Amino acid sequence: MGSDLALKTGTAFDVKVQPSVEKRERVTAAEWERTGQWRITRNADGPVTYTIEEHPVYWRTQMAWKVTNARAVPVEVDVVQDGLDNGWHDTRVSAESLPGRQVSLDSRTWRVKVPARGAVTLTATIDTRY
Repeated sequence: MGSDLALKTGTAFDVKVQPSVEKRERVTAAEWERTGQWRITRNADGPVTYTIEEHPVYWRTQMAWKVTNARAVPVEVDVVQDGLDNGWHDTRVSAESLPGRQVSLDSRTWRVKVPARGAVTLTATIDTRY
């Protein structure tokens, strides 16, 4: 998707994140409306209503982040995905394996608990207009 991924590593050379796009597909306007309950809004007033004069193209991207821990103790890693909004103000997270927190229109964060000498795969489905 051409977005940024940030991981504060400090001296954590033994904790790694490997992001990957699992699937990217075109979404119909009807499917886009069905997932409207996941709409990210600009303010507490709710979503803004627009009149659609032409049907834009929508995309669904399934992402996965494999977080590994080579340490002998469990760790918590904040995985941050930036570049979500791209100015359209209607990006949606329609599914995720762990509850995330929307930091801004453009950024979402997940706290991932990784067992000692283990790995966890975080997944999210992100619906966008680009």
